[in-house]
Amino acid sequence: KPLVLISIFFLALIGPWIELTSADNTLSTATELYDGDIEDGYLCYPTCTSGYGPQDRYDWYKVYVQSGEMLHAALYNNGTPAEIYIDMTIFDSSSTSLTSTKRVGHLQYGLLTHTATYSGYYYIELEAIDSWFGNDDTNYRLFIDIETNNVASGADQISLGDQFEEYVCARNCDSSSNPKLFEDPIDWYKVDIPAFTTW
Repeated sequence: KPLVLISIFFLALIGPWIELTSADNTLSTATELYDGDIEDGYLCYPTCTSGYGPQDRYDWYKVYVQSGEMLHAALYNNGTPAEIYIDMTIFDSSSTSLTSTKRVGHLQYGLLTHTATYSGYYYIELEAIDSWFGNDDTNYRLFIDIETNNVASGADQISLGDQFEEYVCARNCDSSSNPKLFEDPIDWYKVDIPAFTTW
């Protein structure tokens, strides 16, 4: 029992000097997300608002994408409790950057798009950037979208007579007012047509 008391006392003594970090601060410990997921998070570096924290400079996420599919990562920086920039970048499993870094400001949306060249995990890094004035933390919301029907092998099954509305866009699709306007240049569909059917 004396050893236990000594250990507790030691942890209490050094506690204020330990930098607490979340479990998703590196590529190897990234949190897995899936198509359609919406993830809320918090970043702070270097100065956290009183009552918030602890300091958390990086958040990493990973998404499994099939070759030819298109990964969209849309980020909203809600500017609470303070104003700060968030840098967002997509990497492969070897830590090679696959996109240019998107800097997302106070109350803004940012969007990154990458077409998978291999089947496997792709990684999204979010980094808090010092605003150089006041506190440096914010909450954010990350949207994940995977366009699965961009290749023939992933074509959506439809039936004769089906009617539906969809969306395609080849370039300049990013919109600060609507993060759902993703780049999506190709959609594939497949339909079974019985022999001798006229259509």
